[in-house]
Amino acid sequence: MKRIITGAFILLVVQIGIVALLNFQKNPFAPYSPDEKLVDMDSKAVDRVIIEDGDDTALELVKKDDNWVLAKNDAVVLKKGQLETVLDILARSKKGLAVATSADAADRFQVGKENFAFHLVCNQGDSKVADVYLGTSSGYRQSHVRVAGSDDVVTLPLGGADLSTDAAHWLDRDMLSLDPEKITALTFGDTRISRGEDTSWAVSLAEGDAAKVGDLVEKIVSLRVAALAEDSAPSAAESLDFTVELGKDSSLHYSLKKVDDTSTVLKRSDLAYAVEISTWQLEEMETALAAVEGKAEQADKAASSQEKVPAAPVGNSPIPFAQ
Repeated sequence: MKRIITGAFILLVVQIGIVALLNFQKNPFAPYSPDEKLVDMDSKAVDRVIIEDGDDTALELVKKDDNWVLAKNDAVVLKKGQLETVLDILARSKKGLAVATSADAADRFQVGKENFAFHLVCNQGDSKVADVYLGTSSGYRQSHVRVAGSDDVVTLPLGGADLSTDAAHWLDRDMLSLDPEKITALTFGDTRISRGEDTSWAVSLAEGDAAKVGDLVEKIVSLRVAALAEDSAPSAAESLDFTVELGKDSSLHYSLKKVDDTSTVLKRSDLAYAVEISTWQLEEMETALAAVEGKAEQADKAASSQEKVPAAPVGNSPIPFAQ
């Protein structure tokens, strides 16, 4: 009889332990709602975003007034609508059908806490409103994603090309563009190029060719940014300085420094920071200027020796700028 009582007591203790353990573990049969929002946030209320990649590189973006800017340099205004689109997609996305729900699936889909393609955190004031890990591709412009604190792996209509920890990814490449019709004069050292009331161009040099000014103007107004550049650095080998007048009371001063055959740094008077452009753009301007100044031989020689390279970022490292 005593043995039976002892056995029953042991069995009772084991049963209590099992019940307690089950209460602490996640219920694998807990209800899952595909129509539930992936994250509960208002995309327009988000004012700080931190993006981290798998190489431990991070980029912080903050909202200033109605614009998104770099946290480390709030003078750099980002391309309008680019980050907003990412936040809108995240805010309106629903969970959908889960690809996996087990804890060990996170690493398999590269959405683990230490193993991920991108870790995206969105804040509204002091509150964290979204914390998600993006991993392997699940299709064109789609990624597997996991919300922090959950084991559920779902898909999100954002691809690896939509996020980056490189500031150049978020820049407005056309920030240097101008309306050519608003340009009234150009000054390159002793060379002055002005537009008359009849909109025709005149060059201050006797040997100047006003018919070639249009090409020079086109090169200036279509400059495209490749990346940000640092504000201070050793002097560059070549440089080009000029002023663009936009009416009587407005002008922009340009200073370009060639760093190497692919990278040239540009500062413009209306920007509080330097940017990088591709060197072929500088060379095209120099060729067009030589043609306007009547230096035909110099222009032909420059044109024949130019090796055009697409205007794209040259790596992630900023190119220094010579003061």
